[in-house]
Amino acid sequence: MLLMTKSFRSILGVFFLFLIPTILSGQKSAQLSQFSKTDSSQNSSIITQKRAIVGSIDNYIESHNEQPTEKVFLHLDRSSYIQGDTIWFKAYLWSGYDQMPDTLSGVLYVDLINAEGKVLLKRKVPILNGTSYGDFSIDTIISPGKYSLRAYTRLMHELNAGEPFYQPIMINPANQNFQLVLIPTIIKQPGNDSIKIGMKFFEIEPSRNLNTNLGHIIKYSLNIGNYLLYSDSVLLTNDKEYFLKYNLAGIKSNDTLANLEISIRDTRLTYKKQIQIPLQENIDLQFFPEGGTLINGLESKIGFKAIGTDGFSRELAGEIETEDGKSIATFKSTHKGMGFFRLTPQNKDRYFAHFWYNGQKYIVPLPRAAQEGSTMSVKFLRNNNDPFLTLKHVPSGTTEPKYVIGSSYGRIWFSALVKTFTDSCVLRIPVELLPEGICKLTVLNSLFEPECERLIYIDKNLRIKIEITSDSSSYKARSKVTLQVKTTNLAGAPAQTDLSLAVIDRDQNIKDPDIHRISAYKLIESELHGYIEDVNSYFENDNYNKGNLDILLLTQGYRRFFPNNKNNKELKVNPDKNLEISGSIALNNNKKGDKKYNYKGVSLVLICGSKNSYLGLSKPDSLGKFRFQIPLLFGKTHAMLQATTSKKRPFDGNIFLDNTNTSLKFNSMPPLHYNLTSPSVEFISHLQAVKKTEISKFSLPGSMSKTLGEVIVSAKVKPKNWWRNYDKEAIKIANLDTLDPGGNRYRSLNDLLVEEFGARPYNANGLQTVLLPCIKTISNGWNPTYWFPIYLMDGKKYWNGEGFDFTPLQTLSSFHVDAIKRILVIPPMKSIVMNNAYEPIVGFPQYICQSMVIIETYSNNTYRGDPLGVKTFILDGLDVPRLFYSPRYDGPFKNSPVYDGRTTLYWTPSIRTDATGQSKVEFYTNDRNTTLEVIVNGIEVENGNSGEENAQINMNSKKQNDISNSR
Repeated sequence: MLLMTKSFRSILGVFFLFLIPTILSGQKSAQLSQFSKTDSSQNSSIITQKRAIVGSIDNYIESHNEQPTEKVFLHLDRSSYIQGDTIWFKAYLWSGYDQMPDTLSGVLYVDLINAEGKVLLKRKVPILNGTSYGDFSIDTIISPGKYSLRAYTRLMHELNAGEPFYQPIMINPANQNFQLVLIPTIIKQPGNDSIKIGMKFFEIEPSRNLNTNLGHIIKYSLNIGNYLLYSDSVLLTNDKEYFLKYNLAGIKSNDTLANLEISIRDTRLTYKKQIQIPLQENIDLQFFPEGGTLINGLESKIGFKAIGTDGFSRELAGEIETEDGKSIATFKSTHKGMGFFRLTPQNKDRYFAHFWYNGQKYIVPLPRAAQEGSTMSVKFLRNNNDPFLTLKHVPSGTTEPKYVIGSSYGRIWFSALVKTFTDSCVLRIPVELLPEGICKLTVLNSLFEPECERLIYIDKNLRIKIEITSDSSSYKARSKVTLQVKTTNLAGAPAQTDLSLAVIDRDQNIKDPDIHRISAYKLIESELHGYIEDVNSYFENDNYNKGNLDILLLTQGYRRFFPNNKNNKELKVNPDKNLEISGSIALNNNKKGDKKYNYKGVSLVLICGSKNSYLGLSKPDSLGKFRFQIPLLFGKTHAMLQATTSKKRPFDGNIFLDNTNTSLKFNSMPPLHYNLTSPSVEFISHLQAVKKTEISKFSLPGSMSKTLGEVIVSAKVKPKNWWRNYDKEAIKIANLDTLDPGGNRYRSLNDLLVEEFGARPYNANGLQTVLLPCIKTISNGWNPTYWFPIYLMDGKKYWNGEGFDFTPLQTLSSFHVDAIKRILVIPPMKSIVMNNAYEPIVGFPQYICQSMVIIETYSNNTYRGDPLGVKTFILDGLDVPRLFYSPRYDGPFKNSPVYDGRTTLYWTPSIRTDATGQSKVEFYTNDRNTTLEVIVNGIEVENGNSGEENAQINMNSKKQNDISNSR
């Protein structure tokens, strides 16, 4: 009923516009509907004319509406991480023409991809009521650098079904205690350019302090091409800035790059770095006539945008001159290199923009003007909330009808007939028929061909407002913080919302001005192509900047408007509401007549053994292809597929499963734009907190280690099956294809370790696992000879005791032995483990005092010992989101000696405000004297209206002496 009501409203809106063209058409067009009530023949003629027009418009609307699309936004806890951190995310989704919380798809895919577009980590999480959440653990196998998180549904892989969301992040190294900052600046002066290079290094001692007495002699050389410009050395001390400045007057005009080489070689450090410094830059200045085209004799508003070679804006000013040097107009950018001016082009005149930038003169031609055509301009009247469209055309006096259509989110929301007898007319844009957001106005001629186009923003104050109130103005270390969250609409009425909230240590998070905020992304960024610099600036203090946003829409362009796909009933990829298992069956090669065999008589039974078990029946087609749609299951589920003939006998053939783990391919990904300077003070603060946390931990069960001095490990290329380098150190290697070909000898992995490797069973406090030999250590009277081993599975750390979370050990006790191809055990205290490690076996360089179990499973999710007509495999279900751990410093934990330097202090992906729009959040502060930042994003539950808020919390801790007060 609701859908019928919405459809009726839209049809009524279009019909209303055509029945009353006087209101919408403006000057002179009233003649279309001004006829005598007694002249029935004239009345009938005009009605017939209107019906013909409506039919033509209906055809145009039907062929130009797009498929409903999906849209996704990710809220991350922060934008910069260190190897070993966890990325926490919350996803918000909208779909359809009304941008409601998504109800089409049931599964969200999130990929961690590098700058080359390679997927390194994947998550598959459920969507419920338009939201989803999950996390990524960043192992040290992920190299430091620039990355993106990509979020999408399978429907987004279809043409016009939405675009993936990309969020850039930075991953910094965890084992790099020396950082050098180089900030080059080119100073432009006529005939006397110079280069200024700021240099500063940070060196963290093993105690995590910044010793300002530490110094290094830094040798440097500055080359331009093959010419050595300068070479010298300088003594730099820790955390002290030094500047180099050199004259560039002698460089040639074609010298565009300078190479700076830095090296340090002394008893403490060997370091080398090289950077390239652009000496010259070209300004790209583009012009965008309002409506698309300049017409001779008609005044036009012309937008412009200036960017540099790095893709970021440049502010500039200049003049518009004719070819013979006559000044016509001036221009000056007002926001992010953008601005506008007005110009009335004349016949036979060419126009050029003249401006200076950094001592260099630029002359850029404007687009040529056409002799005939139309222009459009939009003005906001009545307190800047009522848009009016002005149409002008050459030649004047023509009576050709024109049509104006308004579209957004892939749908045409209104259309209007305009017929003039002069050279211009004015049309009020019916904002009451348009949704909030970017709207595209298109002017069509009588043949329904586009002549002009313009983007405008429709503001209806539908965003939500979020208020955050803390129970104190400042806090000490390990203090309880209570936040009161209140949500309303912009009119002040309470709003029931679904929110995500992060509390981060602001001094440890590298600032990224390009971090997305939910309203700016949903309403602006997702509707425009290309990189938008500082998109969040268009929404400030719950309002939007009308002037700056209008300039952005005038210059940035718009999304292409595709015709509707008439065959859209059969989508290549259906929305994910279930998990899919597909494949084929084939008779063994020794069977005759294989090609003519009809597989329809075979019956297939699928059994999934999980917490919520599943039993499904199906039949393949004549070629042997089959498909199961099963409910959404979490985790890796043990599954069995059994095929029987029509006579209930086991199928004598093979069962093949399709690979469903491949990522969908997208045409392109946006370039990674970063304003981050790494290393930075925030990065050093983060490193210090990590280091101090490590050295403050005392030995506890599952964390047996003997700390060595600092070891610098250079980067290595990760070979395939690198963990087999440990074979010669193993006390024993068990090949399960030989020991247990039928897959029924060992009851569990624990049983295998006890029987083949002499492990000791352990069953206490609900934990069932095994113990293996360890090196005796003396810490607080603790002196065992057997302890929990470290587990490495398929080259990835499965468990090493960090965090004192023993859940993975309990999971291993039920791990299917049939999935193990090979297992070996390395005795404790083998340094070769660290020398060859490509994975974070332990948290920091040290000898390993525990035994280590290395497990290799079969590829392609297969098992060992399948009987005839049976295929056992592991179903890769949805990823189970982890709960964020937030310590509670009440009782004995308040005085724990372990240093708390967390960067993300609190994260919750799901806060539901009640009918009064309120909710409460509690967490504890860390040990740092810092400023906490609270970041909230969310949507209104019923309609998906978005909102965000940032707040700050001051701390006054006396417990620490980090970078903020150690200088």
